[in-house]
Amino acid sequence: MKLDDTDLLASGGRRDVYRHPDDDRLLVKVFRPRHLETVRRERLRWYRPFRRLRQWTATIRELTEVLKLDAGGVSHPRQIQRFVGLVETDRGLGELVVRKGHGDAFLAPTLHDLVQEGRVDDTVRAAFEDFATWLLESPLVVSDFNPKNFVYARDGDEAPYFAIVDGLGETTYLPVKSLFPALNRRKKREKLDALRRRLDGAGTGRAPDGARTPAGAGIISDFPAAVAPAH
Repeated sequence: MKLDDTDLLASGGRRDVYRHPDDDRLLVKVFRPRHLETVRRERLRWYRPFRRLRQWTATIRELTEVLKLDAGGVSHPRQIQRFVGLVETDRGLGELVVRKGHGDAFLAPTLHDLVQEGRVDDTVRAAFEDFATWLLESPLVVSDFNPKNFVYARDGDEAPYFAIVDGLGETTYLPVKSLFPALNRRKKREKLDALRRRLDGAGTGRAPDGARTPAGAGIISDFPAAVAPAH
């Protein structure tokens, strides 16, 4: 697959996110050369086996959480970004994910966007509370609650909702949050409370339905945006 610079939607510390050249439903994420150079210089440790996957470590963590839900009988909930597969590109092996949009906006705005632009209203807050309830009830482990990792999406005429597009999975050698569900819920509740305070402190401006189009809004930080700020 050939990726064109004109289709670049977002760049982060780890990955670039492109519009799929043949399917507007999908996004393609590829590692940035600078990130590849960094991880290839890292010293491998025997007690950190995932690190042997180098740049793919975060992807494996995220997929582990998705498979955890699937094993429990929950397949592809809309609250997380859907992973489609891998694809060979002229910029290295890429990751295919389903795009999250919002109305006429090609990419859904992130929670960070909504707060910064004063687009938080009661509908946004209600959608966040629904998402928070779902996340607390799920076994998912979230390592990064950066506001840019959460997008405010809308599918067709359905009600808008929040989804996490990056930051899933354990980052510690011992998976303590997976081993102790009560601890995991407590940590998630604390982080969700912090995000809620950001929303509560935001002014109300124009409705999110007037979301902007592709200038980077709603792209993965890394999980997978259907994406949010790329990393």
